[in-house]
Amino acid sequence: MVNFDKYKNDGWGLSKLEFEILYDAIKHGKKQGYIYDVVEFGSGRSTEFLIDTMRDLGMHMDITSFDDSVEFAYKEIHLSLKLNIVPLVDCDDKTFEQMFVDKKYDASKMKDKATAVHTRQKNTFYKIEQGMLPNKIDLLIVDGPHGNGRSLAYVHCANLLVDGGLVLIDDASHYPFYDH
Repeated sequence: MVNFDKYKNDGWGLSKLEFEILYDAIKHGKKQGYIYDVVEFGSGRSTEFLIDTMRDLGMHMDITSFDDSVEFAYKEIHLSLKLNIVPLVDCDDKTFEQMFVDKKYDASKMKDKATAVHTRQKNTFYKIEQGMLPNKIDLLIVDGPHGNGRSLAYVHCANLLVDGGLVLIDDASHYPFYDH
């Protein structure tokens, strides 16, 4: 059994309850015969948890993880992990809102972020290039970057989520993620 206390953090990551819920969902999915394709935005403790869970349950997951910081990202090399350290990009408010109306990401309207600030970032997301995401997603974990820009995970991934796919949005009540 996975020791959930191992993933304790200072509030900058998933909670113990979120890890417990994820574990149960993955375990249930394993019983259903799923092979998980996981995408996580925000690498670190959650990545470690996924790898430990995979070992504990004797199963395989393909994990595609994104972060903008080598400092905070998961450090170990693992065959099931494709870690992408990418810069952050942002856009103005009008462009940001229009992407949810169109349900389409417009990379041409995004600009490189000059400095990486790790709190309260506005309209900021990871610079996702063509081919970086898998063809399907069974589990999507959205825990970065900090700020309202996490909503852009939706326009990147909505068409890739399988029927019955799971989405966990950390700090969901802090910004209008559900509305987006």
